[in-house]
Amino acid sequence: MTTEILRSMLYKGSEIIREVKWVIFDEVHYMRDKERGVVWEETMILLNPNVRYVFLSATIPNAGEFAEWICKIKKQPCHVVYTDYRPTPLQHYIFPSGGEGIFLIIDDKGRFREENFNKAVGVLSDNVDMGGNTNDRKKKKKPTEGAELHKIAKMIMEKKYDPVIIFSFSKKEVEGYAMAMNKMDLTSMEEKEKIEDVFKRAMSQLSEEDQKLPQIEHILPVLKRGIGIHHGGLLPIVKEVIEILFQAGWIKILFSTETFSMGVNMPAKTVVFTSVRKFDGQNFRWINGGEYIQMSGRAGRRGLDATGITILMVDEKLDQQVARDMLKGSADALISSFHLNYNMLMNSMRMEDFDPEYIIRRSFHQFQSDKQLPKMQEKYRELQAQKDTITIENEDKIEEIHKIAMQIRKVQDSMRRIIVTPKNVCPFLSIGRLLKIQHKGIDWGWGVSINFTQRKANKKKKGSSTGSDDIIVIVDVMLYIKDRQKNEEPQPQLIEDDLGQMEVIPLDLECIQEISAVKLTLPNNLVQKENKDSIRKTLKEIKKKFGDEVPLIDPIKEMKIVNDELHSLNEKKNKLANAKKELESSFFKQSNGKNTVVNPSEQDHYRQQLQKYEEKQKYTQSLRLLETAIEDSEKMILSDDLKCMKRVMRRLQFLDKDDIVQMKGKVACEISASDEILATELLFLGMFNDMSPPHIAAVLSCLLHDENSSSEKMTLKDPELTKYYNVVVDQAKKIFQILKESKINIEEDEYIGQIKPQLIEVVYAWCKGATFIEICKMCDVFEGSIIRCMRRLDELLKQMSVASKVIGNEDLELKFLEASKCLKRGIIFAASLYL
Repeated sequence: MTTEILRSMLYKGSEIIREVKWVIFDEVHYMRDKERGVVWEETMILLNPNVRYVFLSATIPNAGEFAEWICKIKKQPCHVVYTDYRPTPLQHYIFPSGGEGIFLIIDDKGRFREENFNKAVGVLSDNVDMGGNTNDRKKKKKPTEGAELHKIAKMIMEKKYDPVIIFSFSKKEVEGYAMAMNKMDLTSMEEKEKIEDVFKRAMSQLSEEDQKLPQIEHILPVLKRGIGIHHGGLLPIVKEVIEILFQAGWIKILFSTETFSMGVNMPAKTVVFTSVRKFDGQNFRWINGGEYIQMSGRAGRRGLDATGITILMVDEKLDQQVARDMLKGSADALISSFHLNYNMLMNSMRMEDFDPEYIIRRSFHQFQSDKQLPKMQEKYRELQAQKDTITIENEDKIEEIHKIAMQIRKVQDSMRRIIVTPKNVCPFLSIGRLLKIQHKGIDWGWGVSINFTQRKANKKKKGSSTGSDDIIVIVDVMLYIKDRQKNEEPQPQLIEDDLGQMEVIPLDLECIQEISAVKLTLPNNLVQKENKDSIRKTLKEIKKKFGDEVPLIDPIKEMKIVNDELHSLNEKKNKLANAKKELESSFFKQSNGKNTVVNPSEQDHYRQQLQKYEEKQKYTQSLRLLETAIEDSEKMILSDDLKCMKRVMRRLQFLDKDDIVQMKGKVACEISASDEILATELLFLGMFNDMSPPHIAAVLSCLLHDENSSSEKMTLKDPELTKYYNVVVDQAKKIFQILKESKINIEEDEYIGQIKPQLIEVVYAWCKGATFIEICKMCDVFEGSIIRCMRRLDELLKQMSVASKVIGNEDLELKFLEASKCLKRGIIFAASLYL
């Protein structure tokens, strides 16, 4: 059974539970799932302490911590049985875009082949500027990817590395790649006959009309060629038959999303990644070590393969450390995703000897928080001791000077934003100009401008941070950097050290911190090492002569920038600079007892005091953050959330002033398939009383559909459905207002955005007798997603029926059951092939 069913039985005090002696939790790492993880924790907490447990997982590096938690809440020993031994070792390869072959990066002994890695990365074209940002751009599929994937698939088949699972991070990409293999035929005539026989037997349980669904008709020719597809948008029966064919060895190449790596025990000899980046809902990022382990773990069949093979298709520059973290990283630690929901609160508050605090205090989240407390307290003591060792001469005076220096820095930063706009700065980026560079918060020191290029900005992108929406400027700056391998990210090097090299780096204007009045005369040939060394020597002499006070170009007098805000900021900066000088004079007078010219050793002493103060400030900031974290750890987690949620429930009359569960609360206890607050409010609003069963099913579907669609802002054609949908949205807005007033941290767009109308008319048509082919034509949602939503809808309708029984409305109870019956027909509720 699912953990949701077990939790429901525990809350309702089912008789069967009293007879249970053992509970086995398979794939217990699902506890880290943001949506369902909390259900696992609730179930473990609620189970009788006398029950014995077995927890199974292949990816919990902190299994000892988990076992400690079980020991604590169940008062019984929990033994950890584990092994690091992998029966089938893995070999990890990289296939660089534009390359002709694969490069072994980690061998079956776990050794990283650095030379091979550099060769592989060397094949890639280095087309990303250091000033650019690759994380927030959407990665576009290149036209050559299909051809390169075809090349890899052909090589795998020739070397008998099949069966192979090819992972992609998009359903549409999975289907596109599979269709691009239309010239590959990997099966014998005998295998084709067997595939067709199994497929037709499986589909025979469907009606003749459902057997003519485009997805079913189109997939068979692909399967007969030994190529399969697996993702959440497939019809469940199609997905199951593909799994059966893959297990039988008749599918040689399976294109899949990462869902195939979770909970499905179907290994292959080889695993291929079409990309090493994935979109996580906000931006594209490298896949992490835990994700890579989960998916690459499908490679290598125990007892059949001497080694498993993984191949990464790489189409952009990959840093060696990123590759090491990904390929040799450990599985993600099991971190609790426990959070409160209203169904949990209501159920726990109406149970005898239970309350929300009982569940919170026994949660894995609370356990992990408590465990961190001694470590944080020890860290606090260490930092405090280190801070106490710092002694500063005339600390009060140094503190005043530091405050003014921070104000000057803020003013300079505001001035810099005006100065480095293309219009203002470009005339002063001529060859030889000294520029102070800062990139990603790191000071790169002074460099020399070599050249700059301008191009029009992409209109689709937001305006640049330098204030121009029309022009992007890239400046080539010669900087002193650490020696590096080809394609390694450049790193700054102190100009005094002899461990670096002068190199031209392309940067955007945002990296320019200061513009010097100094302009060097450069040799003609900047490639020759002698000329580069000469430039470095000049930079060293400038630093020795001026130190931190290299002459800067005046933005008003010399750059002649006409800007009222800049003039105002410049005046403010000069006033602050004068105040700082007066304080510095006072400091030197107190230090040496005389007000004369300050010698270099006294200047050094002054700088040392400032550095000490800055170091002390860093300790103070760290201590403040730790103090807040310790205070949070000492109190019960989620206590503020609990107060706010109880406030909501009282406002909505789910609880009375003494926290006794009222009728609305009892109804909410029965609803877990969707937003229990909104569903309960709609029930008490009486909206469903005059609705037909098809209308009820259709409108409730908007609480369950959770996938984005190209038609997000759609207009419903049916006026009746539109009316009911608007009632749902209006009620949600009223609930949001109460959430907001009760200090619940959620945005209106996020809360109202959960109500998605994409399947309302689809469900209504289905309940009125439309065929599955007809409803699929009504929307752009995958067939499998439609079925998943309708199955969840059936569960919600049953819960709403029980909720109606709680309030004593038999007519409504029967109406919800009738709506459920309208749904339950055809392919949507076809029996699983595994049963």
